[in-house]
Amino acid sequence: MAGWITVKITKLEIGDFGRFHQYTLELSEGMNIIYGENEDGKTTLMSFLRLMFYSNQKSTRDLTNLRKKYLPWGKETMNGAIELEAEGKQYRVQKSFGSTAAKDDMDIYCISTGEKILLPKDMEAGEWFFHLDGDAFERSLFIGQPGPILSYDGKKKDDIAGRLENMESSGDESVSAEDVMKRIQDAKEAMVSKRQSNGILVKSKAKEAELLQKIAKIKELESLQRQQYEEIRDLSKDRDECKKNKLRLSLEMEKEKQSVDQIMEAQNTLEECKRRTELQKAQVDSEIKLQQMRMATEEDKLSFLLKNEPKAIQHNFVVRYGIPALFTAAVSAAGAFLVHPVFLFGMIVTVLMILLFFSGKKAEKAGKRNWEEWMESKEACRLRIQEQKEAGNGIEKQILLLKSFEEIQKEAEDDLIQRQKEYSAFAGLRDEYNACMEEISDIEQQIFALQASLKRPETGIEELAGELSILREKIEEQQLYYDALSFAGDIMQEAADELRHSFSPKLNKMTADIFTKLTNGKYQYLLVSKAYDISVLPEGVQYREGDYFSKGTTDQMYFALRLAMLLLLEEKEGLQLPVFLDDSFASYDTKRCRETLRYIKEYLTNDRKQIILFTCHESMADLSEEIDFKITKKNLHIDKQKVFGKMC
Repeated sequence: MAGWITVKITKLEIGDFGRFHQYTLELSEGMNIIYGENEDGKTTLMSFLRLMFYSNQKSTRDLTNLRKKYLPWGKETMNGAIELEAEGKQYRVQKSFGSTAAKDDMDIYCISTGEKILLPKDMEAGEWFFHLDGDAFERSLFIGQPGPILSYDGKKKDDIAGRLENMESSGDESVSAEDVMKRIQDAKEAMVSKRQSNGILVKSKAKEAELLQKIAKIKELESLQRQQYEEIRDLSKDRDECKKNKLRLSLEMEKEKQSVDQIMEAQNTLEECKRRTELQKAQVDSEIKLQQMRMATEEDKLSFLLKNEPKAIQHNFVVRYGIPALFTAAVSAAGAFLVHPVFLFGMIVTVLMILLFFSGKKAEKAGKRNWEEWMESKEACRLRIQEQKEAGNGIEKQILLLKSFEEIQKEAEDDLIQRQKEYSAFAGLRDEYNACMEEISDIEQQIFALQASLKRPETGIEELAGELSILREKIEEQQLYYDALSFAGDIMQEAADELRHSFSPKLNKMTADIFTKLTNGKYQYLLVSKAYDISVLPEGVQYREGDYFSKGTTDQMYFALRLAMLLLLEEKEGLQLPVFLDDSFASYDTKRCRETLRYIKEYLTNDRKQIILFTCHESMADLSEEIDFKITKKNLHIDKQKVFGKMC
């Protein structure tokens, strides 16, 4: 069709990818049926196609895992090529796959001109050929097994439903009214959440309330501060008065300081007198005790001497013994000479008497010496006693001196008492001064406590007021923005509804026409709801929902809907692209498969140019031959046996 973008794939060449090694698959215009049993590689081929055209396919979260999954055993890389025809020219895309998209090595050549195609940065090969991103490619050109299509409830839509909704709601498949309304709703919820507990506007208003609360607290704090400052001012006045009184008392006490000095001097004098008196008294007591001890000792000695006085020797040994001895000697000598010799015995008496004389003289001398010594001792004791008595006079002087000290001490005590009486006025001043000092200390403690309790705000009320003013302007702008979003959402919903009203009949008609042909005219009336639920009017007067019918019929309904969507999209965008059907007829019986192939032959092949059907039902080719439908058949199982032998 003139002016349309026409693309068809002519050849797949796989060097290494999954279970395929040095494998080539040629495709033609029209219907291509790729048959293979389970695990023969149909899914591998489809993954190869996707990765060749879209390395960074956003909708496929596990492309890295696909790279790992299809990395052949014992190999470190995968590679392949695709040849295709686009807008009348032949192209070749060849790629060596890395562990990530960034490590892929891809080249595109225009075989018709021989030039190498350089794509803009970050552009995929599929975007350049199909004018579709990876998401749109998978959702439009890949049609899987039919089934319900999710719509405006925000859940994921199957295949091309999203693109059709964009056309239906916004008039442009690239612009999703639902997405726009969702973005508007998201923007509104970013401003005010559904529960109105979060959001930019909510936070701003919460911040406004917080600022107002802070300002109120600061005002309350300032009021409390004023009261505290007044209390501090009053206390400071009281403290100043006390300090003045303290100064007055200090001056008066300075005047009375001489009295204090005199009292101190009198106290010192009294202390000195007491000390001297005590020392004198101790000395007197000591000397009296010593004298008494000495007197007692001497008196005891004198008494002992008097008691042991020696007796005086009064014998006259010359008269008693000397003269009689001489007389006796004379008589004895005369008697012996004159009378008889017997008188010589008288000489013996004379000798004895002479011996007694000399013995008595010696004793007399010794006794005299004892007497003289006794007398000397007695006199010495008397002299010492006399000396002690005379020494008593000195003690009396000490006693008189002690009495003098005591009199002086008494005078000092009297003087101190008199001065203390005079000091009573100073003591009153001192007590008043001390009371004044205590009052000053108490006032200062109160002032300190008040100053410590003062709470100064971290931010001034003027700064908060300025911040509040700016915030209120911001809130006003945010409120206007929120109101504008609400208004835009309402207008967008109304516009989408109007577009849907004009678009839905066209979709209903095209879906019903296709479904009628697929069922060979059995069902002619069909309705597609906003949510893409299908209701059919069988024989009778009531529409029935799709669940009312058999699974095969239901699958035909949704296949008709998908084809209608695809046709409308291609008409809108001017596209003629290959369509990939992945076992889309798996639940069909033979009759339904035949009618479906007949419809594809009559209504799609001429316009679409190329359809690629992957199936595990080999009978699809036989049915195509029954209706004389020219197809290209590829049996993966046979080809693989021929190329590789039995697959592991």
